[in-house]
Amino acid sequence: MKNLIFDRSVINDYINGNTIKEYTEEELEDNVFFMQDVLSVTNDPNMFYFASDRIKNNIDFVVKTIKTFKDNEKFVSKLYNEFLSKNPEHRQTLVIYLYNMYRNDKCLFADKMCEEANKVFNELDVDGTFVLLEKSCDNPIKLDFMARRYAVALFYENEKYTLEGLIHNSMTKKEMHSMKPSTYTIRYINMHDSDLADYISTNPGMISGIFIDVKNVFKSWNTYENKLNDIRIKNVMTALYSYIKEGNNEGVSLQTILSYVIYDLSLQESFEMFENHNPIKNLRYPDYKDSYSKVDRDSLPKTYTELEEKISKIYKKDYVGERKK
Repeated sequence: MKNLIFDRSVINDYINGNTIKEYTEEELEDNVFFMQDVLSVTNDPNMFYFASDRIKNNIDFVVKTIKTFKDNEKFVSKLYNEFLSKNPEHRQTLVIYLYNMYRNDKCLFADKMCEEANKVFNELDVDGTFVLLEKSCDNPIKLDFMARRYAVALFYENEKYTLEGLIHNSMTKKEMHSMKPSTYTIRYINMHDSDLADYISTNPGMISGIFIDVKNVFKSWNTYENKLNDIRIKNVMTALYSYIKEGNNEGVSLQTILSYVIYDLSLQESFEMFENHNPIKNLRYPDYKDSYSKVDRDSLPKTYTELEEKISKIYKKDYVGERKK
């Protein structure tokens, strides 16, 4: 029996236990489409177990059933485990289906699928290059899954930077204003794997979540820059106060030393940015310009170069975007 559509009266008679002349009970329970209709009409997950063993071991039927009762975490978890205990050869495919279904959800089963998906990702990986995987994989579902996971790894699993730090350290503010978040995303992928970028470009919806996150980073660009700059200024001042406290300044004032640091390392923009949203008395940028014009570099402390090198390193570190070690 290959019927795709069943009259509602047939479905109701089956549910109510009435006699059905057109079909036998065994025929109906061995039909994927009929049993899907029964589950949909009754909204009762227990009806799944009335299906024939053949149907209960059909991965498409299982996936459809899980989708129907997606929010019933207890039933879904039970069905997942039961199916794989009898059909372990379908583990990768089922995990990929369910990862795609649950990847934006917040529940224990979604967390489990994320963990299982990472295992599958590592199992399917082919030397880290998408082109080799594309040539060896003839399953479009797996290929889409792998494309998404490769992209996720590029943006969220960078060893040095968080997503925000990655973006800020791979483009300038001017470049950010000149392109859309989606354009940047594809270009960044292309820098690392042109074949992956080409594949995703044909169906960009598969990484819509990444597009949204990149867009949010673009929107909060100034907030990030101000936060990073504030930390750098704080660290500069801490280094200067320690320098003075240790007596290394040889009588030269804090203001004069800071003036030279600002101009020798071209930190004018950094201090001006700080003052624009953190006006603090006794830390006024114009004062340092006056001091700089009056002091001869030869009159600075002998250890000034070491201080300058220390402060230079402060501006090479991204205190906001670098991952904590």
